[in-house]
Amino acid sequence: MVGRSMPTFVRTTIKPAMAVDAWCRHYGQLEILFVEVEHFEEFMIVITTYILKNNKAGMVMRVSLGAFLSMSDGATGIFVIMNYFKNTELVGQAQLLLIMVSLSMFLQIVSVMVNYARKS
Repeated sequence: MVGRSMPTFVRTTIKPAMAVDAWCRHYGQLEILFVEVEHFEEFMIVITTYILKNNKAGMVMRVSLGAFLSMSDGATGIFVIMNYFKNTELVGQAQLLLIMVSLSMFLQIVSVMVNYARKS
């Protein structure tokens, strides 16, 4: 039960050491292994690294969730700006929001172009 739960912790974290730490904190009975068995934590980090590299479902879930959140963030930004423009009292705030979003997108595009210009 305890050992089979490790992939769940790996799917919910980015780094193997974080997964091992969360796993240890969730199962208090593991504390004695981490304290008394020499190099047990390093051994578990090696195992979680292997699980993380070979777990395609977890990677797909993280990428899909990240893409969904990114797209929904943009959609809500557009929705808010459109509603601000409809209200005559909030046109100034709508323009400021539009400038902030546009500036952020511009800086991100420039950053990507600079990073990829260095690559072969």
